[in-house]
Amino acid sequence: MDGKNIYDRKKEVDFDMLFRSFNNVATEEEETLICEWLAGNEENKRTYGKARDLHEAFVMEAPLELLEKNASGAAGKRRKSLRIALQCIGYAAALAIFCVAGYAIVIQVIPQNDIINGLPFTNE
Repeated sequence: MDGKNIYDRKKEVDFDMLFRSFNNVATEEEETLICEWLAGNEENKRTYGKARDLHEAFVMEAPLELLEKNASGAAGKRRKSLRIALQCIGYAAALAIFCVAGYAIVIQVIPQNDIINGLPFTNE
């Protein structure tokens, strides 16, 4: 051995690390390493561009089911919250329709004079 501890070596930037960065799940250490790697030379910048193009092509062409299955927890929670909000809006709309229809029926059935006099449903 050359006397160096293998844990002291810097981690190499690879496609997995770049994809984690593109998906916003890379650690701060990995992001810093990528920045240093990009500043290293032009070949690294070209490799980064190719990896970015490959990632974007995958995201554009991947089946929706695959993307949903691999969605992060935050995205899944957002989707669930949105679904609950839309259900609540639907229930509120149904309740509003019910109230408006009920009001219209009451107005047609009970004459206005009886409501004003406080004598509903009297036949005289």
